[in-house]
Amino acid sequence: MRSQILLVLGILLVEVVRGASASPSKVYTYVGHEIEPFFYKAGSQGVQGAYFDVVNEVCKKRKWQCKFKIAPFRAAIDMIQSGKADFGGPMALTEQRKAILSFSDPLFETGYCFYASPRNYQSNMTYQNLIGKSVGVFGPSATELSLQRVNEVTNQQIKIFQEPDYNSALRKTEANTYNFTYANCDTGKHWIERNRSQLKEVPGLKDTTLYHVVFTKKNLTEQDLRDFNMTLGELRKSGFLDSIAEKHKIKLAPSVK
Repeated sequence: MRSQILLVLGILLVEVVRGASASPSKVYTYVGHEIEPFFYKAGSQGVQGAYFDVVNEVCKKRKWQCKFKIAPFRAAIDMIQSGKADFGGPMALTEQRKAILSFSDPLFETGYCFYASPRNYQSNMTYQNLIGKSVGVFGPSATELSLQRVNEVTNQQIKIFQEPDYNSALRKTEANTYNFTYANCDTGKHWIERNRSQLKEVPGLKDTTLYHVVFTKKNLTEQDLRDFNMTLGELRKSGFLDSIAEKHKIKLAPSVK
């Protein structure tokens, strides 16, 4: 009798273990705003971009189940901060963001540039040439913070107009509603190419920055972040990150020592 009871208990234990191993693994939600060529939706092809390519590969390497979402910029930050999304990007590091989010090692080097229509374009501009001029910028954002720093150089004499997205700002500069747009340099370059626009980047006024992946502090641990960075390092060594940068015509960030 005792041997039969032990046999039944053994069978039940095996089934419990099987059930545990068969339970679905955690699904990681990645959210980002539309910012070509980093993260964007391309019609029926779904989510595309350099960040999708890299993060999707990290998920495969780490055997994470990942789903990707696009949301407006502020909504994406709120989702990550609250834990409704686990990670996201691209994101430039600011002190305010660092207080509420965890940042990965830098992934791509980019920057912020001024764009002008042929009517307002000059090849040898300085910040002083911006005095009294109107500049459209997506905000609130790190791009706008960069423009505010530029405005300090001109003693707050640039007329800054906040727009809900970079597309609106560029369109209004194209129509000469604004003298200039201040936008991510890679985004502006791709936007001009895709729309066959006559806007031009003003040379010599670029403010360089780095883009990261950001993680919620609600659901993920420091170990999750270390694992992600470790896999990024492996992808850098294998040449995968270089191939993605080349594919999207962007620059890989310097490696973290």
